Amino acid sequence: MALIRLNNQSISSVTALPSAISTGISMFDTWRLTTSKTGLAGVQTIDANWERVDAPTGYGTIGSAMTESSGVFSFPETGIYQVFGTFFFYRDSGSANYMAVQMLITTDNSTYNVAVEGGVQLRDDASAQDVLNTSFIFDVTSTTNCKLYFRTDVSDARTLLGNTDKNQTYVHFIKLGNT
Repeated sequence: MALIRLNNQSISSVTALPSAISTGISMFDTWRLTTSKTGLAGVQTIDANWERVDAPTGYGTIGSAMTESSGVFSFPETGIYQVFGTFFFYRDSGSANYMAVQMLITTDNSTYNVAVEGGVQLRDDASAQDVLNTSFIFDVTSTTNCKLYFRTDVSDARTLLGNTDKNQTYVHFIKLGNT
């Protein structure tokens, strides 16, 4: 009989396969910005208008949901999470052309530090658009103390696009395994 390995578990029969698969991703959740954040300049926290994705029809989640309050996200259970954010910017006007997004995390529910920062430079067109992606693997050892939020740092006259009916600026939370 052949021996199969999945998620560091030996599987010696077909009947053991379903339990080995169930130890894979146990949580997947997506949140999006519902309304565009206009007039961005300098450093600003994305602290409002987040919603758990509920449309379009056919959208799916796995497991427990993240929670959010004033832009701060809390995790439903401990574990190793990949947090992947997509941020869609639009230039309203102005001549400066940089934009950045930072993900700040805390492991003590108090002191936040920049865990990841991504930046992009827009063309010099008045209506230039660009997408910025960030990703971080977060070892969430406490659902009380481990949290995160996002902030932007842009040069002038930028809009961070949001929409309640489709993902433009959004974040995936994926539990990869136990801590």
